[in-house]
Amino acid sequence: MAAPPVPAPADSVVKKVLHAIESGKSDDRASLIRSAFTANAAGDSARFNRFLASMHDQGAPFTVNKIERSNRHALVTLTSPRARRIVTLMISTDRADPTGLGNLDILSARDAVLDSITWPAQKPRSDAEVVRIIDANLTRLARADAFSGAVYIAAHDSVIYNRAFGLADREDSVPNTAHTRFALASMGKMFTATAILQLVEQKKLSLDDTLSKVLPRYPNAERARKITVRHLLSHTSGMGDQWSTPRKPVPGLTGALGTVAAVAYAPLLFEPGAQWSYSNEGYNVLAAIIEEVTGSTFKDYIRKEILSRSGMTETVLDGGSDDIVPHRAVGYRPAADDLLGSGPLRANWSFMVGSSSGGAGGGYSTVSDLARFGRALRKGKLISAALRDSMWTGRWPIPGYAGEKYGWGSFVQDAGSYKIVGHGGGGTGSGIDTGFRQFSDGRYTIVVLTNMEPPTATTITSAITKLLAAPSN
Repeated sequence: MAAPPVPAPADSVVKKVLHAIESGKSDDRASLIRSAFTANAAGDSARFNRFLASMHDQGAPFTVNKIERSNRHALVTLTSPRARRIVTLMISTDRADPTGLGNLDILSARDAVLDSITWPAQKPRSDAEVVRIIDANLTRLARADAFSGAVYIAAHDSVIYNRAFGLADREDSVPNTAHTRFALASMGKMFTATAILQLVEQKKLSLDDTLSKVLPRYPNAERARKITVRHLLSHTSGMGDQWSTPRKPVPGLTGALGTVAAVAYAPLLFEPGAQWSYSNEGYNVLAAIIEEVTGSTFKDYIRKEILSRSGMTETVLDGGSDDIVPHRAVGYRPAADDLLGSGPLRANWSFMVGSSSGGAGGGYSTVSDLARFGRALRKGKLISAALRDSMWTGRWPIPGYAGEKYGWGSFVQDAGSYKIVGHGGGGTGSGIDTGFRQFSDGRYTIVVLTNMEPPTATTITSAITKLLAAPSN
């Protein structure tokens, strides 16, 4: 049974949180925690107190830039002139008790230099001038240690820019190169969605098949009767994040099915098809469907039907603690107590050694290999043009991202006469951020892979895409 929608925190509650941060007084923090948080969150009161105090000590005074809402979260973008950081604070209603707050967290923190870079409002007429502007801006960011990674741009499949910046391994001074393998995280959802559509094209399953039909061993029968493949592809199943859901392994179930069965009884966030909410769990269920229908492991299927057919020779789907990944970039993130990310960065091996590929993403790749995947998808080498176009049809608006919608394994943006599609990956604490965008007509392909915290690649990918889609001067 689906739980009712959980509201975002009210303006009055957001103001109380900001006041407790700005004042720096222990009495104000204690009053906020006592009055605004639920009994469920009371066990974390010491952590919330430290969080509020650290926000004050590291960045106050803050300037409030904007307040947005996404599902049960209030997203507050703050600027700290003192720390030279721009921070998105996430204030969350308690999912189990919507009468109060359940969590405070930093969604992203970035160097203010990222927002100080100037990008022209109009696109220069020559690609050479476009490249000059992009290279100058990336060089400035890299010198300020606000960017480390690789950037690839093609115009109608001709490479016009392919350059790496910074270090893949800071301890041993190993530089990033065009062949450095970066962790993909959620960018791999494009592979999963494409694989599902291949099976639809082969009539081995249907978009409107329920879990009870295509995944008969899925343990939650009530969910299985209501959720379809279409719901899973579009993030409208009502399933959650998975990583934050308590796990109860189901004996006898292994592989991708065993992974999703362990969280199969968590309440749905909403009735399937009623809303949009990004779900890693849903894409891991798609991997279980692929294994059920094909009799192959998810990784073996992706290697054969996606990577090989795309000519992707530099992509590695493994990445666990015992796996050796040549030319792998280490991810870098702030220390655990450095909320604003203004101190020295730390290697994040705890994330990197868990980056083996699954339905929700993972694995490692290079900028050139991802461009090969985009080209193969665009030119009909992986699925038919009709299914590809359906994949690239935006159906659900993305909260907080005006003008963007989600299709199937793809973010879709209409920019004037252009349609721009792709996916990114990363998350706070991951030490990596990735961005992939291509114009549906092949006019431009942009790949940005970084071994730094979000929104490093996201910001750069968006800026380059906007420049390339702008009218010429």
